[in-house]
Amino acid sequence: MHTLFSQEDRVAIIGKTTSNHNGLENIHIINKTANKGTITIADGTFKIPVKIGDTLFVSGLIYKNKYIIISKKHLDKQFILIEIEEKAYHIKDVFISNKSIFYVDKTIYKAGENVTNKSLGLPNQNNKPKETIDSIGFKPGLKMSINIEAIYRRINGDFKKLKKLNALKKESNYLDKIQNVLGISFFTEELHIPKEAIPSFFNSFNTKPIINNYKNNNVLQLIESLFRNAKNYHKKE
Repeated sequence: MHTLFSQEDRVAIIGKTTSNHNGLENIHIINKTANKGTITIADGTFKIPVKIGDTLFVSGLIYKNKYIIISKKHLDKQFILIEIEEKAYHIKDVFISNKSIFYVDKTIYKAGENVTNKSLGLPNQNNKPKETIDSIGFKPGLKMSINIEAIYRRINGDFKKLKKLNALKKESNYLDKIQNVLGISFFTEELHIPKEAIPSFFNSFNTKPIINNYKNNNVLQLIESLFRNAKNYHKKE
């Protein structure tokens, strides 16, 4: 059993998270009122101190987020059962054909047809094709001056830009995943950040720590970090 804390003014109760009546492991149970939490074990059970009115935030990577308000009934039973649902992922319709990848639709292209700007309905239909230039072979005695260093600097600079762009794309993908896991309502209701301002919020601090927390499934540290950065973000407004 993973228990991360205890508090004098709260009573520890036992809980269990299930989906389709099956216990779920590694589900994060956060007492948002106390800003503390725990993680379910293999059979889905957990233990967490609570009091009446506390809000429990239930989160799992492939499950819908859920909020539970602790009532007197929970304290009397000293047990809480939490049923959560899997997230639904939808894909667009896919058309499957038994034709070869080399199949040519004759209604689109006729064999022997000369493809031109005009036949394709493109601009500059009357322009004549440019004459081809024969490749130049290196001949003995032909002098050519090539600035290798300049070429290297240009290629190396382009490579660094591409590498940085790929890194930014990966970072953006992880931030999208974090939004999907926590839900937009977490940002708008808990962090008080409007939906349209979420990108600006992420740009206001170094996101590498929260991305690492997401990769390592450290949801509690991830949420605490987001609260700290949201506090700083609102101070700057």
